[in-house]
Amino acid sequence: MRSEIGSGIGENAGHGLLAAEFTVTRGTIQNFRKVITVEARWNSSFIGGVAIPAAERNYMALYPALVTRLFSDPDFLSAFNG
Repeated sequence: MRSEIGSGIGENAGHGLLAAEFTVTRGTIQNFRKVITVEARWNSSFIGGVAIPAAERNYMALYPALVTRLFSDPDFLSAFNG
């Protein structure tokens, strides 16, 4: 749903955001539907050769963070019981 990244060049702070909607259905019954969002902020540099690799590292770390947040959501876990 959302995918944002800012390297922070000239700002001294980078940021990233991922948001995705997840749905669990069983047959025609929807057991779970939720938007999960993760964000990160990090110190950045005025120098692009430093800021851009830092942005890439921190942005890519948002994907496992998103999955971790989903798998630890009690509503998501309960969608599989019953």
